[in-house]
Order: sequence, then C-alpha cells, then structure tokens
Amino acid sequence: MVKRSLSLVFLRKFHKSSRGLKLPEKYFITTPIYYLNAEPHIGHLYSNVLADTVSRWYKFLQVPTYFSTGTDEHGIKVFHAASKLNKPVQIFCDDLSHKFQNLFDKALIDYTTFVRTTSPQHCRTVEHVWNKLESRGLIMEGSYEGWYCVSDEAFVSQDQVMQVQDEHDSNRMVMIENGNAVEWVKEKNFMFPLSKFTDRLIQWLDTKVIQPDLYTLPLKQWIKSGLPDLSLSRQSDKCQWGIPVPGHPSHTIYVWLDAVVNYLTAANYPLEDDSIWPADCHVVGKDIIKFHAVYWPAFLMALDLPLPKKILCHSHWQVNKEKMSKSRGNVVDPVDRLGRYSADGLRYYLMKDGSIQYDSNYSDSRAVECINSDLVNTLGNLLSRSTGQNINPKQIFPSFDKDVFESLVTEADRKVLFQLYQIADQVNIHYQNFAINRVIETVMSRLYDANALFQHYKPWSLNERECQCILHISLEAVRVACLALQPIIPNLSDKALKRLGIEDNERSWSDIIHPINMQGFHGSRSLGRHTGPLLERLKTCGAENVNKRRGP
Repeated sequence: MVKRSLSLVFLRKFHKSSRGLKLPEKYFITTPIYYLNAEPHIGHLYSNVLADTVSRWYKFLQVPTYFSTGTDEHGIKVFHAASKLNKPVQIFCDDLSHKFQNLFDKALIDYTTFVRTTSPQHCRTVEHVWNKLESRGLIMEGSYEGWYCVSDEAFVSQDQVMQVQDEHDSNRMVMIENGNAVEWVKEKNFMFPLSKFTDRLIQWLDTKVIQPDLYTLPLKQWIKSGLPDLSLSRQSDKCQWGIPVPGHPSHTIYVWLDAVVNYLTAANYPLEDDSIWPADCHVVGKDIIKFHAVYWPAFLMALDLPLPKKILCHSHWQVNKEKMSKSRGNVVDPVDRLGRYSADGLRYYLMKDGSIQYDSNYSDSRAVECINSDLVNTLGNLLSRSTGQNINPKQIFPSFDKDVFESLVTEADRKVLFQLYQIADQVNIHYQNFAINRVIETVMSRLYDANALFQHYKPWSLNERECQCILHISLEAVRVACLALQPIIPNLSDKALKRLGIEDNERSWSDIIHPINMQGFHGSRSLGRHTGPLLERLKTCGAENVNKRRGP
C-alpha cells in the first residue's frame, strides 16, 4: 500500500502541475538574409532550420511568433555574377531568390516574412533610415583610403590584412581571417562616426547578449583598439547595383547598411504602431558576427531604437573537416539531400549533429545512421510495435490502469512513465538556449527506456489488461516524444500523433505536461488510421559523395 500511494502521488503531481512559464508577449527571430552570388548550400539551410525550430517551439508555447529570413540582392558581387551569365541583374536576383524560397519551403521552414532587398518596401525603409541618420548629423561627406575586400564587400583595416605569395610567386594582400583578396581603394564616400558609440557598444556586449560568449572578448578588444569611421556608401561608378543615396544619385548605399536594415523592414518599421521591433534573437553565422554585434547596434543606437535581445552566433559546416568550396568539389547540395532523406530526416540530422560553438562535419553516412537509428528504429519501431494488429487487436490507446501498473511494473521501471512528464521542463530550457541536440538527447533517452521496458515485459505474453498497461506506457512515450520533437520533425510528429488519435487541439504545452487517459481503464481511445511505417529505412551510403546528385 505504501509503494502504491507514493508512486500515485508522484504521478498526480505531474498531472496537476501547471508548470507556469514566464513567457514573452511576442517572439521575433531572424536569420541572415543570404547573398545572391551563388546557389544555396547546406549552411544556409542550417541557419534557417535552427531558427525555425526555436520559432516553432515558441508557437508550441502559444506565444505570438514572428520569423523573418530573405535574400540580400545588392552589391558588386551580385552585379558581376549576373554579368557572367549575361542576365539582367534583376532577373538574376529573381531567379536565385526563388531558389532560396523553394529550398526553405521544401525544408518546412515556416517563416512569417521573406525580405528581398530589391523590394520597394525595403528600399523605402533604407531611405528612411538614411534620412534619419543624416538629420541627426551622423552622416557626413568624407573620403576613404584603405583596403577593401570585394568578396566580403567590406572595408578592412591595416591590421586585418597580410601579404602572401600566390602560386606564381607574386605578392598579394589578403585578409588574415579568411585569406580573401583585398585591394587598395581611394574614394569619396559618406561616413558614419562609429567611434562615437564605443562605450555604449562595450556596455551592451557586457550584458552577455552574444551566445556563445566566446565571441564577446575578441569583439570588445577590437572595439577598444579604436573604431574607424565607417563608410556608408560607394561611388556609383564602382558599385552600380544598389539603393541610391537620397539626394546624391552618384553614390550607392553601402551594401551592409542596406542588408542589416532588413530586420527593420521585417518589423514593419517605421510604422511604429505595427512594429514588432526589437528582435528577440538574430541567428547569424560566425563570419558575420562583427557586422551584427558592432555595426548594426551602433546604427540602432544612432536611431534611438532598442537593441536586439540576443545574437546567436553559430559555427559552420565542413566536409572531411575542410571548408566547403566549389574548387574542392565538396559543396553539399541541400535540395538533393532533402530528396534523399526527406525534410524531417535532414532537419533532424542537422539539429542533432550541428554545433553552435564548433564547426560541424557533414557526412552522408552519418546522416543515414542518425535517421535510421533514432527515427526509424527507436521512435518508429516503438510506434509500430505498440499499434500492430497482433498485439493491439482493438486498435486503441489504452488508458492508465493504476491497479495493473502497481502490481505488474516494478518500482524501478515505473520511472519510465514518471520521467516522461519531466521532458517538458527539460526541453523547454534546451530550446530556449538553442541546444537542440540536447533536446534530441533528452527525448531519445526516454524512448530508449520505453523500448527496453516493452522488450522486458513482453506484452504479447501477458493477459489483456497487463498487455494494455505496457501499451499505454509505450504509446504515452511516443505521444510525449512527438510533442517535444514537433519543432524539429513537424511532418513525422504529425503522422505519429494522428496514428495515436491525438487531435490538433491536443498538441500544446498543457498536453505535454499532463498524462493522457488518466480517467480509468475503460476510458481508452481509438487509434487513428494506419498509413504505413513512420519512415522507411534508408539504405546505407557507400563512399561519401557530397557534390554529385544521386542517379535515378
């Protein structure tokens, strides 16, 4: 009697818990807008899946959520890329931007806004920002003389470059950070007094706004070394493709000012009554952290606008621990991988193996291993075994039978069910910290336990009530796991929950923290229609082949 009382009190504790959450009034998350000088690659998709996953979690918490992404379509590189193909530059941009949108749609990226920097709305926002900065005396005519990196479209200080010899023993100057070539330029531009914001930038960085924090110290050191005035324009004869400086058509607005303002465009600025600014999180790659953690907040300070609440800076994807590049022939085509692994499968792999802090290594064989092991074997197999006609002839999701549970299941094994209702709090912390691999680790651990319990008690050898007790635990594990994994694998979660007979209005935060079917043995519900295995097993890859499409 004592054991029964203790365990039921423990279970009811989770049943009655409201798990009150301190939730924001809204959540606005962004990705970078992607530069249209090349086709989309797996790194672009990773940024969007990461942001989409967290955005979906906040929707799960029933927070009004906004998610923006888009394409960066101005600048010298875009103009040159179009010229090489003998295409009008706007048509080039239209075609390539559509490829990004098509990729994201296929990958189930549920964005609210797709910003294109060639759109009239964005151009109006940029012009408004320019005029406001100018009216505050923060844009002045000047001249720039120094290094310029065409591939990064960035002005570079002397301490950021070095001299190297190429294969012909000729000397050339490159950026220390990435080896990209730089050239010496001298031109009249409009300038922004970046140094005026030194102290405020340091104070802002001290609030731990950047995650992970390892990027904060190098940025602070760079700021303290002395910020130069920042060029906000290029002469139009050097950069023909961009937004003209208001009142000065011989100048084009610098592409990076144009680009970061996209976040205000997505927030419907300057229509302040409808604006959702500030951003709760900017998701960016580590190669553009300086633009987002120094230039962008300085512009916002100059505009007297609130600063973003977080900048999530993630690392890159490599192949065989080498940077992806066309010359190496190791660029991973995300559209091809979506065809091979499905949207849910590829999303799952990227979220399981992707790292915020360290560069990740893409591997097709590893992708197949993750999908087969976790989604096919662990999740899919438990669902299939527990809903099969032989073991579950009535095709029901049995309700909780406390008497059989207490008499059949050992005290140690009861934890399998009890621990399911701890998942919600655990994964909520991980989602909000962008530790999506920890979400997966937590959920899979509970599914491993449920599979082991199923195998240990062999429900096919038990009487009907005992069998249904074990089936309840197994199906409850699938239900809770799929609710927790919805942001990562939305289609597969939906398919599994439909098979369990879980309605759309039973898939929110309150449902993940409360046990289902607790009203007694006769409260079982019917399963949904069987539509085949959750996911077909993928064939094991042979040798890694990242740059060629699979044949028919």
